[in-house]
Amino acid sequence: MNQIEFFETFEDTDWIVQRQISHNNGTQYLFSGNASFDRLDDNRLLYSENGICKGGEVNFETRRHYLYVRESEFVMNVQFSDGSPFYTIRCIELPEIQIDHLCGKDLYLGELEYRPEEIRFRWKVKGPNKNYYSSSLLIPEEGKRLIKPTEPRVVEV
Repeated sequence: MNQIEFFETFEDTDWIVQRQISHNNGTQYLFSGNASFDRLDDNRLLYSENGICKGGEVNFETRRHYLYVRESEFVMNVQFSDGSPFYTIRCIELPEIQIDHLCGKDLYLGELEYRPEEIRFRWKVKGPNKNYYSSSLLIPEEGKRLIKPTEPRVVEV
């Protein structure tokens, strides 16, 4: 799968998002919401997510935004909304990609799993400030199927 196919998969599709967050201290949160990818230009998509997070007797609204920036035919960088780097998606590694991100002294180890009917993100976060596991499921609304990843190709670098 190349960047064009990957971009086309995401844009013009509304998403249902479900997330479970489990902290090492036993605290758990469940997030339910919606997301969209809006094209900013030929090389950038804006991911916008909003919904309700519930944990115990606490309910709160939450939002987040990421930029998906096409760097080459097979590489896309995901950035925080301020433009700082988060992680890289190498489309030739689909359907499963290992991700890592160092946030200060906290290490995020993640996995993106891309299937024609869903996308899953799993994060294990460990460090002096954060210690939790997060699992997210994105499902296209109205039963739209995603583009099936092609077999990985060897790319000369």
